[in-house]
Amino acid sequence: MKNENFLAYMNSQIDKYTDGELAEIWKALLRKCRLGDTAAIKLYFELKGKYRTSIDVNTNVPNPYEGLTREQLLQLARENSG
Repeated sequence: MKNENFLAYMNSQIDKYTDGELAEIWKALLRKCRLGDTAAIKLYFELKGKYRTSIDVNTNVPNPYEGLTREQLLQLARENSG
């Protein structure tokens, strides 16, 4: 198993024989997706490059209170608390 030539040959054989099954594998995955299997749906979107685990958040939101003094802010708070 440490012979690189042997490992390369075995990997090429595995690729050769499993590539012929790709269509059936995709069909099986799509069947599971149609049945509502959320793990299959997630896998499908991951494989298609359309699944993201993070969300971009825009933090460049203008501050409507920027420039107000402490007293002005306290006055706004009093007006909005009642």
